[in-house]
Amino acid sequence: MTKLPLRLMVVLGVLLVLPVVALAQAADPAPTEPVIPAQPDAPTRPDVAPPPVVAPVADPPSADDGQDIASDSDVLDTPKEKKQKKAGKITYKPGHWVKFHLGHHTALRFRLLLQPMLRFSQAFALPGGAPAPDATVDMIIRRARVGFQADLKSDVSFRFEMSIKNMHFEIHNMFAAWQPTKHLELQFGFIKAPGGLERDTFSFDQPFIERSVMTFYNYDHEVGVQALGSSSDDHVFWGAAIVRNPPPLIGGDPEDSPQIPSGVEAEDITRASSKWNASGRLGYTPGDAFEISVGAGTRLRLDEPDYGEIAVEPYDSTFLTNRPYRGVMWRVTGDLAISQPHWKATAEGGYRRDGKQLAYPDGTVASEMTLDGHLSSESASVVFGFTPDGEYGPAIDSAPLLKGWELVTRVQGARIKPVDQGAATLAMVELGAHWQVNPQVRLQTDFALEKFGKNDNTVLNENKGATRLWAQVWAVFRL
Repeated sequence: MTKLPLRLMVVLGVLLVLPVVALAQAADPAPTEPVIPAQPDAPTRPDVAPPPVVAPVADPPSADDGQDIASDSDVLDTPKEKKQKKAGKITYKPGHWVKFHLGHHTALRFRLLLQPMLRFSQAFALPGGAPAPDATVDMIIRRARVGFQADLKSDVSFRFEMSIKNMHFEIHNMFAAWQPTKHLELQFGFIKAPGGLERDTFSFDQPFIERSVMTFYNYDHEVGVQALGSSSDDHVFWGAAIVRNPPPLIGGDPEDSPQIPSGVEAEDITRASSKWNASGRLGYTPGDAFEISVGAGTRLRLDEPDYGEIAVEPYDSTFLTNRPYRGVMWRVTGDLAISQPHWKATAEGGYRRDGKQLAYPDGTVASEMTLDGHLSSESASVVFGFTPDGEYGPAIDSAPLLKGWELVTRVQGARIKPVDQGAATLAMVELGAHWQVNPQVRLQTDFALEKFGKNDNTVLNENKGATRLWAQVWAVFRL
């Protein structure tokens, strides 16, 4: 046999070995390093290290918060893609606003609240042995509200809310707002001007279904502009507003309406150019556990008179009819609140003085006369609550119960002294048991005892010198 050349034998050996190696690798199940295909056009240089081998990245699980499912991971999205994906998302915290994200920096908020009530009342111990009136029972919707808020570009929003109060329909909020910075907001429209701890706390977070005697110091809502702000650390907060009285709203009982002398035109009450109101509040809160603030307000009635308000709170029990005045009304208030793990306490008080009091002896504008003096008022309200297993919210919000149950009590009193009679007084103590079933449902039962003064003067004088007992069961339902 002819011997093959050495070089030819090496080539034949390589050709025989390669198929065997390939078959062995195909049969081996062990993972192998990924192969990066060579770039045919890339020049090779012996002095340059090859690029590192990068293993393929598996797709991470898609984000799912229970409200929408993203088709891709947010980790791989650009900021623009994230904003586009947020459109159509619905976010909701039970008991708060439902928010529909519409895209293009726009969202629509919605809320729905209901406050039904069953109330019993009985007056007794009337002065002079007069027979007590019959007991009364009210089963009504004390409050209900439907609210909408649109959030637009450039931190602009507007809100519109409708309410039911004591079965009467009314517009509640209707204003536009702009938040140029995180710590400043401007509002214009039908607003609630700064009025103190109780007035600035959400109605459905109040410890009792009725506000206190401090409501005599403020209007519920007015038309105007206000600024709300805070310091960079949120420890100092403030608010200021310039407003005008709104037109008369539908609702309310006739006997609770102010008495207006004959001959007064509607423009004298709602459209007089000289009537302006202003109010402000300045406070300090180092955290959720404590809040303290002072407030002030004034009403200018230099030309057309103000026909005053009746003293009607709480429980819609009138104890003094309105007293007209001309000049400047001013008031000062102060409040503080403490929120602890198992107890809370709030206190608020104030002083009010109207302009020169007017009188209309024969009930007509032609008989107007100016009395020598001013109506003045002092009022105060103190609330204390205890919970063995619950949790209270921030003091700046009047420390509402967030969960569990509590016993809560309120003591309040008012003295209003007009020029033409002795001081009308009201003293009241309340006790309630409150159960926050969940963030959407609140149940409460209250008992109250109030004492009216001997000078209390109303249209029917139904409360003059009387003692009245109240008992009620009510609830709050939130979407």
